[in-house]
Amino acid sequence: MRRAAHILYHGAAGVSGVLFLVALGFWIASFSSRYTLMVGQVTAYRMIAASRGEVIVSAMTFTGEISRFAEPTEHWIWKKSPPEDIPGIGTFPGSSAVAGFMFRRVALEGQTGFTVLLPIPFLVVLFAPLPLVDVMMIRRRRRRRVRAAAGLCIACGYDLRASPEKCPECGAVPGAQAARPGGAGGSAAWMLACITAIVFLAGCSTDSRPHEQDKGDTMIHTTLDPDWVARTITTTTQPWKASAVLIYSQDGTSAPLEARQAQYLFHTPPSTNPYADFSYDATVFVNPATGHVWAGRKVDCYIETATGIVGFWPGPGGDMRWYDSAIKEMKPKERLDGLVQRFEREKGYFKLHEDTMQGTDLNPFVEVDFFAPFPMSSAPPTFAKILEMNVINGQLFLRLESPTGEYHASVYIDIKTREVVRAFNEGKQVFPEPGT
Repeated sequence: MRRAAHILYHGAAGVSGVLFLVALGFWIASFSSRYTLMVGQVTAYRMIAASRGEVIVSAMTFTGEISRFAEPTEHWIWKKSPPEDIPGIGTFPGSSAVAGFMFRRVALEGQTGFTVLLPIPFLVVLFAPLPLVDVMMIRRRRRRRVRAAAGLCIACGYDLRASPEKCPECGAVPGAQAARPGGAGGSAAWMLACITAIVFLAGCSTDSRPHEQDKGDTMIHTTLDPDWVARTITTTTQPWKASAVLIYSQDGTSAPLEARQAQYLFHTPPSTNPYADFSYDATVFVNPATGHVWAGRKVDCYIETATGIVGFWPGPGGDMRWYDSAIKEMKPKERLDGLVQRFEREKGYFKLHEDTMQGTDLNPFVEVDFFAPFPMSSAPPTFAKILEMNVINGQLFLRLESPTGEYHASVYIDIKTREVVRAFNEGKQVFPEPGT
């Protein structure tokens, strides 16, 4: 029975030692790469990820309508990607954080589960004691056997050939099983305490970034009803992918910029009135020359002003929509992927559903049926075709063609006021009226 207990103990110590080495290896490697193990099914989602000294474990179960948004995979997927901060879950309702440990329980309509965030040094300390004590005990037993075979005191190593009955140095009796206090057990305890202290300090430095809300971050203002937001389930249908945009400056120049793009799906439960599901494309990019950032809807045109970047979308019926960015400027040493994480951490995706900051109505400056889908139509107006677009002297220039191809118009819109300053129909000036 005692032998079986020893075998069981050594086996547990061996497994713990392997886990200790794995945790230590991932702790070191997580600063150069992000490692993700995940599987997604129609009704469930599981993920384990490690990056920058942290590990996140997430398990979600989907029911009802929300299950159709899942992207199923047949097998577990292992991915290695550049390191990035794991978004803090402390910004979500139902989460709590203590000393770098975070826990979030999800209990929404159609979605239940949990997410746990741990510093990897905690796992290193968790698996270290058992193998360390086992190694110290094996070393101690070996030392005792060697000393006993050489006729030395098993406790202090004193030569007992002159006094075999009792050690004159420490008073130990040969054959006794107990060693002098402060021996191997005390050494193991001290060594374990030192390792724990070192790893704990390293873990604290790893978790130096605040998770619940960065001091430099301001939660993005949203005009959505808080109750509606709390009941809304938002997921990305695909990971952020690389793309490019063309940005215009007020001086008339333009330049292509690297960007990241994703699509967000909003699911509104049946209890919300009106019931609707909808999606928006989001784009994030930065102009490295100025530090200005766009993080918001994907639109047709981005214009950089002295205070930031604005975007516009030529809506149907001549109703031009202007949009503002959820994030204005990037932080020191922040990169494009870091902006994407901040956009998600600050819940910038809720701004995708907000009304526009301002609109420009083109109808007073074009023919009455300019936006009709076909001649003499009573159907709702539709989109005009943009033949040319540019920024000239702080004004947005648009050359438009009607959906039927019958009419052509050119408009100049002041970027600051968003008002039409000049308009031409078929090459003839109609605003301001000639001679005024």
